[in-house]
Amino acid sequence: MALEEAVDQALALWKKATAPAKGSRAGAPSQPLRQDEPGVAKCRPNNWADFQHRVASFSTLHWFAKPLELDLLVCAQHGWVNDGPDVLQCECCHARLNCRIDERLSPEGAHKVALGLHERLTSFHLSTCPWRGNPSPASFCHLHFWSADEALESVRKAIATMCTELRAVSHLGPVDVDAAFLDLLRTRANVSEADWPAYCKGVVSGVLDDDAADVPALEATILVGLAASGWSLRSHEAALLAHCTFCNRSAIFCSTLDDASTEPASKRHKALAFHPLEAHRWYCPWQRQMREVPGWMQCADALRDPTTPSARTSAPTLTQPADVLAAVHAILDF
Repeated sequence: MALEEAVDQALALWKKATAPAKGSRAGAPSQPLRQDEPGVAKCRPNNWADFQHRVASFSTLHWFAKPLELDLLVCAQHGWVNDGPDVLQCECCHARLNCRIDERLSPEGAHKVALGLHERLTSFHLSTCPWRGNPSPASFCHLHFWSADEALESVRKAIATMCTELRAVSHLGPVDVDAAFLDLLRTRANVSEADWPAYCKGVVSGVLDDDAADVPALEATILVGLAASGWSLRSHEAALLAHCTFCNRSAIFCSTLDDASTEPASKRHKALAFHPLEAHRWYCPWQRQMREVPGWMQCADALRDPTTPSARTSAPTLTQPADVLAAVHAILDF
């Protein structure tokens, strides 16, 4: 009799362990999630740090050459993280969405599949998931200045912040910013090579206080180049870091350690060239955007010298109905 009871108990345990979950997708819990439980991911669509956490889960190894409808920023906007090659997962409802598009499909067929997967970014969440129909603001996914004045003000604020940080630095090591980018910025701003240094000095002096004479020497062209490409500066231990708040990338800009008396010149490391665009993460809107020009180009256009006749170009107008509708949606969805 004892043997029969033991067999019955073993079968009951086996049935309980192997019974499929009811009312859920593969890998998802059958009961609604309580966000106040420890260890449970929270649905906070308006939280910028949460959005950056989801974006950081994507990599070129697992999310490569995706169409516009499956841009990683759009996926993160709808609450998804990258959990493997072509796979999305919701940290709230644990639903998993396979986004692989068969490379044998025609362009038209691949586009139809992409549209269907884009719709599933919303519908594939469980019905109890708070992310369903409750995405992050569209403004999280792109960088857009509504006017040249707004872009120029962004550059000025960044310069002012960097100068404040530089006042606290007693020594700056060798600084090497990619000359090709600085020249690209100058060309986009439509300022002659001869006038560019003086023009940048004018931009910097326009945001400095009268008592800012003690700012360490850093060329105005470099300050403008960093500000126009989305970077700020901050001290960290014995280095000055360049930081982008959009893609949350930090990179060593230069050393703040005075090693002239401790290391012979032959042993000092030469500063690596800092490229303001390549230093951003590959998805950052400052250097790459799908629907509009990158942020650095918007700032470069705002820096155009108004005294140069050829630089007096009006902002592009939206003439296509689809563009107008997209602009209205962007205004309403903030």
